[in-house]
Amino acid sequence: MLPDKTLAARTDERKKEEYKQAKDHLAFTQNNKVTGKHKLKPLCIGKSRMPRCFHQVNVNCLSFLYKNSKNYWMTGEIFEQWFFTEFVPSVRKHLRAKRLEEKAILLLDNCPAHPPAERLKTRDSKIQVEYLPKNTTSKIQPLDQGVIAIFKQHYRRNLVRKLTIKDFFYIGGDSWNLLCAETINHCWMVGLR
Repeated sequence: MLPDKTLAARTDERKKEEYKQAKDHLAFTQNNKVTGKHKLKPLCIGKSRMPRCFHQVNVNCLSFLYKNSKNYWMTGEIFEQWFFTEFVPSVRKHLRAKRLEEKAILLLDNCPAHPPAERLKTRDSKIQVEYLPKNTTSKIQPLDQGVIAIFKQHYRRNLVRKLTIKDFFYIGGDSWNLLCAETINHCWMVGLR
């Protein structure tokens, strides 16, 4: 979710040139109660089983849950595991704290990665999944009504704030140091032909 726009002067001849977007990405799920007062940790799905950035990091202390799949997508297995190990215990804990009956429904869109609703319910059927009608996600799904867009605004703003001039110097220095002599020499030879 890097910014896809850049600052360019009106006279910049290259401002309309195409560029390739970075292909590294993560899938991110968001879950919350209607009132917004019970938000679960987001589930982030990446490609690596254990990304290098998590080296020497206790992944249980992160502000999100991390899982992996070979194509960054949600799978039925990941979702079912998340439902029983994260969603159900979190909902039960919240309801107990509020002294409410331990009964809840998770509303989902009809994503092909979601398992059938019959597999997504507790033994007592008090916590279960219901699917929204097909082709209605963009019209009635609460997260599509603005929650995701506002999350993305906050995310992009925070991402750009974290990158400082110092970061650009370090990234630039590292990139320069990765250039090997053979590459530089080859480019010169091609240019001098």
